[in-house]
Amino acid sequence: GAAVKGPPCALYYKYDEKALVADMAAAMPVSNKSLGNEAYSIISLSESKEYVLDYRGAYDKMMPAYQTMDSIIKMNGHTNPDLVIEEYITDPMMEKDTSKWSTLIHFLVK
Repeated sequence: GAAVKGPPCALYYKYDEKALVADMAAAMPVSNKSLGNEAYSIISLSESKEYVLDYRGAYDKMMPAYQTMDSIIKMNGHTNPDLVIEEYITDPMMEKDTSKWSTLIHFLVK
């Protein structure tokens, strides 16, 4: 019953690069915040400062974008992001050319 009001996202709470293990959630922004059941839950993100990069390309080649974001937040006095969000603007099922895929990478910090 809730209308999706934006592109699908992945929320990364923790990511261990060495072990390749993540604490993450798949998410869809919805208009009705009162939804929720045994299969899924509604979460709300607190207001915070964020840095955003519009990455263009295939998902498996995103590492330089993440390294750039890491450098930017460190230059601004932050050691690590509190939350990382990948917002998938382009639907790979509709656009086959990976060079045209757009993913907004959000680093949320305190």
